[in-house]
Amino acid sequence: MIPTNTKEKIVAYTKELRLPAIRNNYTAFARQAIKEKTGYEDYLLTLLENEFENRVKNRKTARIRQADFPYKKYLQDLQR
Repeated sequence: MIPTNTKEKIVAYTKELRLPAIRNNYTAFARQAIKEKTGYEDYLLTLLENEFENRVKNRKTARIRQADFPYKKYLQDLQR
């Protein structure tokens, strides 16, 4: 299926390019940019910063999961 409208194309390209944060947030950021009368470059920068932050967070989470640490322990759980 070939996307026909703009939104479908954006979704298709962001899936192909693996840009999930942009795909999930571009409409909200677009509304915000219109409301604040932000320029195209600032809108694009906001999208890219959000994608970058999302990837950093996901990498950190994946590394912690991959480290296979034992379950969390708390001082109050230790017996005296």
